[in-house]
Amino acid sequence: MDDSEEDELSDEEIERRRQMLREKVLNHKEDEEVEVLDKEEEGHSPDESASESSEYEEYSDSEEEAGPRLKPVFVRKKDRVTVMEKEREAVRQKQAEIEAKKMAEERRKYTLK
Repeated sequence: MDDSEEDELSDEEIERRRQMLREKVLNHKEDEEVEVLDKEEEGHSPDESASESSEYEEYSDSEEEAGPRLKPVFVRKKDRVTVMEKEREAVRQKQAEIEAKKMAEERRKYTLK
C-alpha cells in the first residue's frame, strides 16, 4: 500500500511541476514579446520605418525576378529571327489580309453581277 501512495504522490507532484514549467514558459514568451515591441517602438522614428518598408519591397521584387529561369538554348544564326524580320513579317501579314479582303470584295461584286 505504501508503494501505491508514493506513486500517486509522485504522479501528482510530476503534474504540478509540469504545470509550473508551462506557466514559466508562457510568462517568458510574453515578456520577450513585450520587450521586442518596446524596442521597436523606441528605436524607430517614422522616417526609419518608411525606409525599412522600401527595403522590404526591393527585396520582394528581387525574389520575383529570381523565380524559375529558363535554360539558354543555342539557336543557329540562320534560324534566328531578328526584330527587323518580325516587323517585316507583320507588315507582310497585314498586306496579305488587305489583299484577301479586296479579292473577297471583288468576288462578291462579280457574283452579284
